[in-house]
Amino acid sequence: MILDLGRAAHYQRPYDDPRVHAYVNDARAFLRATRRRYDVIVLGTLDSQTLVSGISLALVLLVAVAMVRWGAGSAFSARFEGPMFFLGAGFLLLETKSVSEMSLLFGATWVVNLLVFASILIVMLAANLVALLGPRPALRTLFVGLLLSLGIAFAVPVRDLLELGPTGQWVSGAALVGLPVFFAAWIFAILFRDHPAPARALAYNILGATVGGILEYSSLALGIKALYLVAAVMYLAAWLFYRGRLVGLRALSRHA
Repeated sequence: MILDLGRAAHYQRPYDDPRVHAYVNDARAFLRATRRRYDVIVLGTLDSQTLVSGISLALVLLVAVAMVRWGAGSAFSARFEGPMFFLGAGFLLLETKSVSEMSLLFGATWVVNLLVFASILIVMLAANLVALLGPRPALRTLFVGLLLSLGIAFAVPVRDLLELGPTGQWVSGAALVGLPVFFAAWIFAILFRDHPAPARALAYNILGATVGGILEYSSLALGIKALYLVAAVMYLAAWLFYRGRLVGLRALSRHA
């Protein structure tokens, strides 16, 4: 459809040039399949990537705050839920990096995106089942596992996985992507289950996810790989807020 619109309405009529050949496919998948070789490959950015400004991102954040405040009601007016907020921000970054990582391996196609999102949902379901039925390890242990898995995913170059073949790429890519998602979902399930005000917790988690979506644009300056580091900072902040609140509760119980 987009190609048809370009052919019909583009004012420069680029598709009328007999030297232009149009292919509807992911660029990486096309280059892998074709036998032709090219001297120069020019990458173009989307219009949406060049039109994003600080003002538009601020407006998105303001709308998100207003919608969450309206949906949560008086629960949102209570204390700041640091752990849930930063868990939401970290998970959005993690989800974006997961899709990008698998797209680098297999191409940015609808099938790849479908498999990635389906896999993320399955991993999240498994983490919730483990939190419900399995053992209850210390949250510190889970946070350590989460940060270690993020560090491993950051340290392993994607180009090294290209030499493993399709099966090896799927297995190794799923492990690098799935482990951080599993630990993050497990932590969220435990904190949400034990939270005394679920509406407030969910409100701050959604707001944090919005902030995480805005932080995705930092990849334009830092690189897509750096999203793992930004996510690690968010999860470390979640742990510090949780740890500080736990210390405060223990101090109150001793005084009581």
